[in-house]
Amino acid sequence: MAQTETGNPANRTGVLDRIEGLLGSRSLLEGVAVFILFVYAARIGIELANRPLGISNNFFSDFIAFWSGSHFALQGDFVTPYDFDAFVDFQKELFGKTGLGFFNPPTWYLYIFPFALVPYPVAAIAFQVLGLTLLSFVCALLAKRRQAGWMALVFPGVLFCVLYGQNGILNAVLIGGAIAGLERGRPLLAGVLIGLLAYKPHMGLLIPFALLAGREYRAFISAALISVGIALLSVLLFGLEPWIAFLASMDFVKTCLLEACVPMQKYASPYGFLRQLGVDAQIAMGVQLVAAGGVLLSVVWTWSRPVPMALKGALLVAGAGVASPYFLDYDTALLVVPLVLIARLGVDGGFLRYERVSLFALTAAMFISRGYGVVVPVSLIALAPAGYFLIALRRVFATGNASVSRLPQSLTA
Repeated sequence: MAQTETGNPANRTGVLDRIEGLLGSRSLLEGVAVFILFVYAARIGIELANRPLGISNNFFSDFIAFWSGSHFALQGDFVTPYDFDAFVDFQKELFGKTGLGFFNPPTWYLYIFPFALVPYPVAAIAFQVLGLTLLSFVCALLAKRRQAGWMALVFPGVLFCVLYGQNGILNAVLIGGAIAGLERGRPLLAGVLIGLLAYKPHMGLLIPFALLAGREYRAFISAALISVGIALLSVLLFGLEPWIAFLASMDFVKTCLLEACVPMQKYASPYGFLRQLGVDAQIAMGVQLVAAGGVLLSVVWTWSRPVPMALKGALLVAGAGVASPYFLDYDTALLVVPLVLIARLGVDGGFLRYERVSLFALTAAMFISRGYGVVVPVSLIALAPAGYFLIALRRVFATGNASVSRLPQSLTA
């Protein structure tokens, strides 16, 4: 039998215990959710209203790079987007603002190509609406409750991704859908969804190790075949030149992302958190590598054990945010997956002590970042992936040889 903190919940009178009790109130959580939705709607409304709709507007600004890349693809030019100066000049001429680089592999053309067929405002809004719709569906699947889809609409990382017009929501859809597929005994479908993540390879670094450790061989093979197949399809359609240009740009991309182009307050990784505090880049990267190694070992160990797939998935997805140094604020949309999974385990079988208040605090801390469009001297967003990971790992240890759902309510309330 797994052990947690003992004691009668009725006798707990500390501040954290009282907050835990409040967070157990459905009406309070619903009120918070409505308030957050109002704030989100106001913020997105400002984003849209400050600039007239038209080709010159730049709302959902990062999507400009995706749309511009698809524009070149429509013209049959798959190489220019990897020429940073030429690509930025094109965006400046078209949108009248500083441009962004095209840092995704050529497989990303397969996903964004259709958006070049419509004007930028239509493409940008369609991209967001489609992503949010799919994510709401995936969240409902993961929670095993239809009404849980709203969690996709109130999670801070999702808002950040919408405001930037980035692809973090699609990452969450694919990885969350894969976890749902594994839970439902559909490993081939899970593998297909994982393979479709090939446009963002650093987000899936832990996945092959997890699948092999968990003996999910069909999912592993399916994912490998889809990843290779998409790469080969891109070569067939676009030729080898885009891949050569992409690989040639990697040194510049590394320098740009880790040293020059992106403020460190935007990073949700250990590397970014330390760099914003003035820690030397080599020391910060050393800490990042140690953290990534610890996450990898924890994921492999957990996936090799008879642990519920929901818990394995929560640990894996949260760990992805810790393991990669390139995990930015808009990428934290991915963290809605472990939050939904941990919340479901808690509702179904009881929360561990202080688990609810920890989840709430970590999620709230995400707003102390640049993700909302406000400059802050120190960002706390890196606490979220690390905190979610530790909460999931704590559940793994608490589970022991039994399911957390078998713990007495007196120990989990």
